[in-house]
Amino acid sequence: MVPPPSGDDAEETWFRRRPDESPLDCDRRWLGTVYRGDLPQLTRRAVFTGLAIGSALSISNLYVGLKAGWALSVAITACVMSAAFWRALLRSGLVRSNLSVLEQNCMQATASGAGYTTSAALVTAVPAYMLVTGLRIEPLWLVLWTFFTSMLGLALFVPIKRQLLHYERLAWPSSVAAAQTLRTLHDEGSKVVSQARLLFSSAAVSAAIRWAMDNRFGWWRLPRWPESIDWPGRIGGLPAGQFGIGIDASALYFAAGAILGPRVSAWMLVGSATIWLGAAPAMLRSGTIEAPTWGSVMLRFALWAGASLMVTASLVGLAMQWRVLLRGVTGWRRSRGRDLEEDPLRGIEIPGRWAVLLGVASSAGIVVVGEVAFGIRWHWSLMGVAASALAAGVAVRAVGETDIAPAGSLGKLVQLGYAGAAPRSLAANLLGTTVVTTSGAVASDVAVNLKCGHLLGASPRKQFLAQALGVLAGTAVVVAVFALLVPDASVLEDGSLPAPAAQSWRVVAELVAGGFGSLGVLAKAGMIGGALLGILLTVGEERLPSFARWWPSAVGLGVGMVLPFGEAFAFFVGAMVAQLWRGRRTETGEDEVIAVSSGCIAGDSLMGVLLALLVAAGLMPA
Repeated sequence: MVPPPSGDDAEETWFRRRPDESPLDCDRRWLGTVYRGDLPQLTRRAVFTGLAIGSALSISNLYVGLKAGWALSVAITACVMSAAFWRALLRSGLVRSNLSVLEQNCMQATASGAGYTTSAALVTAVPAYMLVTGLRIEPLWLVLWTFFTSMLGLALFVPIKRQLLHYERLAWPSSVAAAQTLRTLHDEGSKVVSQARLLFSSAAVSAAIRWAMDNRFGWWRLPRWPESIDWPGRIGGLPAGQFGIGIDASALYFAAGAILGPRVSAWMLVGSATIWLGAAPAMLRSGTIEAPTWGSVMLRFALWAGASLMVTASLVGLAMQWRVLLRGVTGWRRSRGRDLEEDPLRGIEIPGRWAVLLGVASSAGIVVVGEVAFGIRWHWSLMGVAASALAAGVAVRAVGETDIAPAGSLGKLVQLGYAGAAPRSLAANLLGTTVVTTSGAVASDVAVNLKCGHLLGASPRKQFLAQALGVLAGTAVVVAVFALLVPDASVLEDGSLPAPAAQSWRVVAELVAGGFGSLGVLAKAGMIGGALLGILLTVGEERLPSFARWWPSAVGLGVGMVLPFGEAFAFFVGAMVAQLWRGRRTETGEDEVIAVSSGCIAGDSLMGVLLALLVAAGLMPA
């Protein structure tokens, strides 16, 4: 791995393009100093391990999503589970060698493909559609729909991969955490032993916090860890806690902020504070919004403003890099004897033709299944595919900058579009929107995994195939379990599986049924203002590079607007504490921050999965 240089442009513990370096030179340097093609990667044992772990976690995510409306991170959890499993096999003498670090990397891509994004539509739009119509969707159609929309996300990721993963200096907190976790699990030496102690100690603390926060056992008598600590004051005559003013008390957001860094975290806090400390109290005082309904009104305003800001900022930013995006699809101009010279990664990079073939096949599958199974007209399905091509870049950039993929927020914009194009089609509004949300979630997930592989020196082509295998297997498993858990809409109506995320989708579908004109004045103002601000900030950052360090992060602002204040504040506090630590311990601070933060993320994820499995097995009350 490239040794970490010092200075403002330090690569720290991950590989980055240098400011004065061309894209080709960056690729050549990565190939010569980071790539580890000599290690086994896409092996059968790595894939089977990933499929087993990912399938189990997909069931957990499905159940938790239908119960509580949230999903668990899979990649780091899978890494730790796999490492423990293979070490046990090695010590027992059942195997002769452990998985290599790049086999583990392919394993986590397979597990993540199977366990994280495949259940996205099954806890949101699908149950919402069942609640509204009372209809049951045949499992075969759900398998095909989930598979094609997921594969579309893989195809859409390819043309933007190099620009966002190789050349732009984004933070990628979860990717850095996963890479550091894998290094710690495999390397040896005094420095690594020290980092391993920090990682596993912080993981234990983070897991203990999550346990004290979320376990529901009646025998638990120790104090509960609060989910958040609210500020005791009042704002606009109302308790500050009603505005969410406080700080999220889990270790997860502090750790993500520590990796994310001060700049983006600060602008996330500014975005959230603008909504909950600025706009909401001011509108209450002026009478623009009324006390009984102000919360839901502000949530809609924040959603439309933040989502519009992220969409325009990301699309304008990608449009400014059109040459690199074009290269991602078509590759370099080929001439005999010069292919490798023109593109140093041609032998290991994901071929552009894969994206074209996969995109065409998945789009055709979406059109056919939508028409035959759900009554979604072919042009409405193609509208979803076209919107996905735009939303994938937004989601990938957002997760690279903030570690949050705003697929759900982008989906609300698409629902509004479908409300105007197909006002009487709930299938298009709900299920058609999943073309965008599922493909966006898959694109951002594969980006996080391949960025981890980029840091470790893995073959992107092999890791991409591993992720595709995971999506294929996970789709079959999660749809089969969904059919058992939700045989009809009555399960969702009697409270046994409340599906809170689906209820939100249902409300939005009913709210925007009349199109853009049905939105309130505040929602319209938020959408237009956010769009204009996104364009202004992106163009300004491009045209004024000397101010880049202090220039507002457009995606950070947008994500902050749709985040509760307590979560955004936790990101900021974690970033500032980590920055102070780096300043005091200049030689080891960066490695220590990464180790502790990675441990916190891993511990929280592992304990979250354990608690979910206890609930699913009936061993702990929901």
